[in-house]
Amino acid sequence: MLNQEIGALEAVSFNAWCINEIVQLFEQNSYPELFQEIMATASELRIKMGKLNTNMIEETAKMKAKRIDSSEMDISALNAAKGLSNTKLEDLQEFVNLMKSM
Repeated sequence: MLNQEIGALEAVSFNAWCINEIVQLFEQNSYPELFQEIMATASELRIKMGKLNTNMIEETAKMKAKRIDSSEMDISALNAAKGLSNTKLEDLQEFVNLMKSM
């Protein structure tokens, strides 16, 4: 039983020594400063990504507005080969008469 307690104390003592060594290495190698630099860089990255996201949303809205305002979407500016809007009135009347007779 005494041997078990001695073994446990040695293990605790060794663990404490290891932790102290790690803390000393951490402090000697400027890890706190590196961690602060990483935190500052992460904060800057978050801000820049937020701005980029805002810019992308604004650009998408501008592109949508441009497409809506485009003359290509204007029905009066459609090409002659497109749609019913360029059909002659006589052809439409003939079609209506044909449909009525059915």
